[in-house]
Amino acid sequence: MSKIFKTATAFRKSLESRLMNISQTTNIDLQRLRRKVAFERLLARFFVNGSNTWVLKGGYALEMRFAHARATKDIDLTLPLQLYASSESE
Repeated sequence: MSKIFKTATAFRKSLESRLMNISQTTNIDLQRLRRKVAFERLLARFFVNGSNTWVLKGGYALEMRFAHARATKDIDLTLPLQLYASSESE
C-alpha cells in the first residue's frame, strides 16, 4: 500500500528518514542509497509499460546485477542498434 503525502517536503522527510534507518541497519553508505533511489525512479520512467526502447549499460547495470559492485555516479543508456538504424533512415 502506498502512502500519499500532503506536501513534497513531507515526502522528502519520510524518504530521508527511511534511507537513514536502512543505512544504519545495513551499514550501506547513505549517499549510495540516495543515488540508488533516484536512479531507480528515473529508470522506472524510461522503462514504463515494459518499453524496451532503451538499454541500460555500464557501471549501474553491473551494480543492479551484483549488489556489491563498485558504486557509480551516472547512468549509461543506449538505443538498440536496430532501433537506432531505423530512426536514422527516416
